[in-house]
Amino acid sequence: MKEYLCASCTLSTKFGALREKRGEIPRPAHRRKGENSVSMVYAVANQKGGVGKSTTVVNLGAYLGSRGKRVLCVDIDPQGNTTTGLGIKKKLLHASSYEVLVGKCSIQEAIVRTAFENVSLLPAKNTLAGAELELSNMDNRMNRLKMQLLTCKLDYDYIFIDCPPALGLLTVNGLVAADQLIIPMLAEFYALEGLSQLTNTIKVVRSNYNPNLDIGGILFVMFDQRLNVSRQVEEVLYPALEDYALDIMIGKGPSAQSIRINLPRFTLVGATTRAGQITGPLRDRFGVLLKLELYGPDELARIIMRSAGILDQPITPEGAYELAKCSRGTPRVANRLLKRVRDFALVLGDGRITKEIADSSLDRMEIDKLGLDSNDIRILKTIIRNYGGGPVGVETLAAAVGEETITIEDICEPYLMQIGFLVRTPRGRCVTPLAYDHLGLARPMGNEEPMRFEQLEL
Repeated sequence: MKEYLCASCTLSTKFGALREKRGEIPRPAHRRKGENSVSMVYAVANQKGGVGKSTTVVNLGAYLGSRGKRVLCVDIDPQGNTTTGLGIKKKLLHASSYEVLVGKCSIQEAIVRTAFENVSLLPAKNTLAGAELELSNMDNRMNRLKMQLLTCKLDYDYIFIDCPPALGLLTVNGLVAADQLIIPMLAEFYALEGLSQLTNTIKVVRSNYNPNLDIGGILFVMFDQRLNVSRQVEEVLYPALEDYALDIMIGKGPSAQSIRINLPRFTLVGATTRAGQITGPLRDRFGVLLKLELYGPDELARIIMRSAGILDQPITPEGAYELAKCSRGTPRVANRLLKRVRDFALVLGDGRITKEIADSSLDRMEIDKLGLDSNDIRILKTIIRNYGGGPVGVETLAAAVGEETITIEDICEPYLMQIGFLVRTPRGRCVTPLAYDHLGLARPMGNEEPMRFEQLEL
């Protein structure tokens, strides 16, 4: 499924993909003398959990690393999701952000290199949960992370700090150390109220510890146009985008009054798989529209190798590539196939996924070389044998194959159309000559030529 990324103004970063297998944990390579020493430190923070802080850090780091930038991800969240997301096994760590913050080791001793190109990590373990109590009794407790980062800041182009979902000492350490703040936020009214609390914390930090701290961007997540709360947030966004202010109504009836809260300049980024469902007024306010394409087999193979490393599953590059070709360009499907083929590898072989094991497993699951399953094949053959290759209406087709119409339209058709096996015409669905060739069936007379452009439903 294609995804869309919308941004109100240009950022020096954008989302990329989680891509490579985790390997051993070597030490990071430092920047050579004479290289550019300008670096930016971003804190990704929100007092609410489950808003995508760790996902933002991991994806920004992976993308920038793939573009040749030296990146350091700093995990100061006791949950350690960024550490896990970058494929580092916590049980193998000899030091973490906890030891760095309480002064038991230097940051250089704790930083590890990930398998992502040019991406290093200051990892976190569950021991970090008790750090706030220890920090409260220490001198200079607000600046401990900043002082450590100053010793290695020149080695990196970008530093991203994953803050915990709370406004405690750990988050304050992240804000003090940062140049800019990125705020992932749910598209709901209560999240806007929480934003005001975070804004107050930013003011305190700016006035007392870090006068250069600025809000670099706001990531709105989980926006659902069908919900009333999302539409209310959308109405609030209009003055925020145009006038950099929030207009909030207090009270009801004759006594109601409007209060305007001025906002610092910010960046609003939106990501959706259905850009057409965003209202026109909101969509038109985004200045930059970017589209993310499906993954290719090589990229999916790297994702499968990484997932296999996390699962401690032995797999050959050839076996990973065979699974990648059948994954429909979707990492979710690739990981599902990996877990299923893992079971076959334990029964059919020695537990290692090779090309032969992958082929045999996919054949037993009735998945062909292009990722078509038995349902996809049944739909194509039904159109060919019952309706002469089409056209046939989707409701008629659904009744013939015994599936719901929505299943065919949302699950089967998109991929069949992407690979050119199925087209929509004004009169219904038609199977293309490519599908005949793939299924090994003879083309009907008169269907050797490709369909004319005017025959396709636009």
